[in-house]
Amino acid sequence: APEAYKANEWLKLDRIVRATIQMHLSESMYFIVQSCSTALQLWKTLSNTYKKKVVATKLYLIQCLYNR
Repeated sequence: APEAYKANEWLKLDRIVRATIQMHLSESMYFIVQSCSTALQLWKTLSNTYKKKVVATKLYLIQCLYNR
């Protein structure tokens, strides 16, 4: 936690951020991140999940382009 915040304030802010992000997720994505205990862990999990999808989509589109 940054020095500007007390530990309990930091934990409260972290819970608020996690809840806000989780509120805006689809049910399937919620189940992927439900075990994350911090907002940072949740964010990294989402980032890694979507990066994989982006790479797979790019490969698919390249394959479609070359198969024309």
